[in-house]
Amino acid sequence: MSGFELWFYRGLVAILVIVVWWAIRRFATQVTTKLDQLIAAIQELSGKNIEHTERLNQLTQQQTDHTSRLNDHSKRIRNLELKTTNNANGKNN
Repeated sequence: MSGFELWFYRGLVAILVIVVWWAIRRFATQVTTKLDQLIAAIQELSGKNIEHTERLNQLTQQQTDHTSRLNDHSKRIRNLELKTTNNANGKNN
């Protein structure tokens, strides 16, 4: 192998190493960028999840309050109906 061929192959290997290094670096940069985007999206979704959980808890509490009020009203109406029925039966006898 002549000196020229030796230098030629060394140069070729050097160029290949540079190209492979550049490709790996570019790939790593793209992966890092995608991971950063994923992290930002996950953080946004976590914030929305917290907001929705709080809102759901508020709605559940409101529903519980409304159910309790409806039960109270139902008891009052039932008591009034019983009083009315008892008064009507008592006057007819």
